[in-house]
Amino acid sequence: MNCTIEIIDDLMCVMDDDGNGYDAMALTSYRDAKQQIQKWAAEYTINVADAYRQLADYFSQR
Repeated sequence: MNCTIEIIDDLMCVMDDDGNGYDAMALTSYRDAKQQIQKWAAEYTINVADAYRQLADYFSQR
């Protein structure tokens, strides 16, 4: 199943094309969030490079 990573209200979420959420984590640590992306990449089909870009953007604006 193809999914996207979306950042919504300080949460990083795994979403499908219909907007259903499958998993989420609170964004408190950049390092922990990067590790979570790797875990999700093993379970879901996601664009890891795009997820990392979104994560970097989020933490650079904090």
